[in-house]
Amino acid sequence: MKVARIIYAQAQAAFPRYSHRFSPKKFTLPQLATCVLLSFYFKMSYRDFEALLLNSATPWS
Repeated sequence: MKVARIIYAQAQAAFPRYSHRFSPKKFTLPQLATCVLLSFYFKMSYRDFEALLLNSATPWS
């Protein structure tokens, strides 16, 4: 969790919030960059990392 927070803080400093003013605004660029960098950090494929994120997400009640 500590590594994720560090990566996210650095991504927020390096990237704009959205790539274009008409973007769909589902996810920010720092969020997407953090996911990519964490998948490299954990040496996981994108599919495996997506499964990890889906399994760790809390259900909305």
